[in-house]
Amino acid sequence: MMRAYSSFVCTELTSYLCLAGRYGATQTALSPTEELLAINSLCALATATAFVATNADSRLYEKWHPLGLHVIPGLWSLNVACGHASLLPAALLEAAPALPAF
Repeated sequence: MMRAYSSFVCTELTSYLCLAGRYGATQTALSPTEELLAINSLCALATATAFVATNADSRLYEKWHPLGLHVIPGLWSLNVACGHASLLPAALLEAAPALPAF
């Protein structure tokens, strides 16, 4: 039972990471200026490097995981949100239901 659950979680996580990687690569490739392309590329490289390094050597995890896999992706997302156009068509965004006010 545990093995089946573990396999399901790994499959779901892998699918999510693949989708997130494709989205990040697409947004980076569609950077509207050379400056944004450079910043996005550096963020992608730093995030990928931190992911590989912290998985290859567990001693690096405590120090580099928060920066490489939480802080830098957050700044990368902020850069994309402030400097890019949406990948979704405007008609789809206009047709989407409004979020409830909090």
